[in-house]
Amino acid sequence: LLRKNMQVSSYSALTGGVIGASHVQISAIPTTTTATVPASAGFVASDYVFRSVQSGQDPRGKAIMGLGGIVDDGTRVGTIQNLLRTTYPSLKANLLGNAGVLRPVTEELVDQLCTEASLNGGGMNPSAMYSPLEIQRRMAAYLRSDRNYDMFSSQGKLQGGWTAIMWRAPGSTGEIPWFDDRFARPNEIMAVHESDLFMATQSETTMVNADGSTWRYTDRSDMVECWLKTWKNLGCRQFNNHATLQDISHTA
Repeated sequence: LLRKNMQVSSYSALTGGVIGASHVQISAIPTTTTATVPASAGFVASDYVFRSVQSGQDPRGKAIMGLGGIVDDGTRVGTIQNLLRTTYPSLKANLLGNAGVLRPVTEELVDQLCTEASLNGGGMNPSAMYSPLEIQRRMAAYLRSDRNYDMFSSQGKLQGGWTAIMWRAPGSTGEIPWFDDRFARPNEIMAVHESDLFMATQSETTMVNADGSTWRYTDRSDMVECWLKTWKNLGCRQFNNHATLQDISHTA
């Protein structure tokens, strides 16, 4: 997601194409769908925007792999680790979509999401779910119409101080924590099997010394500091143990 003071660049295509804006700093984020940049920055309508990297380097493809790339069947991310998902179906997660047409989120759809990997994928139930808060809010309004069920009567406190709504799906063992996440994709709920995820270390942690010095005085106090760097990426052992429910609306 874009943030204030972040530097971004734009290209006319995901690969190849023409560069538009280069290392432009965002001055404000007035809404969840807009960012403020100088009028003369060089952005062109329909450009693809990327977070800038070091000067002279192409920023495309430099972002860490996220759940959005792992929990996918090739609809959004067709190639993962340079392998085509159409060629290697084992790299596909389970996707429950509606051809891009939004439909109301219902208890039945969430239950289908929770059991999809168990029935049609790798055989495991999800250990966590993630969605924007508005999806949870819509589900709460849907369920509270039935006074026999109060979604928020079961709220779990998890290791590390996290809290989540606990969802019990048919055939699942125990309750599945459902987190609201402001970084989650809109109109979507992801159900993941966390033990299949791992961080792959591509470069061990080292001191940054681009200017030839690892230690420097700070500008805030009479002390020295150093910066550390490492390269890691999110990996997955079994993709079809994850599932995603897409094309759901947070309105009735």
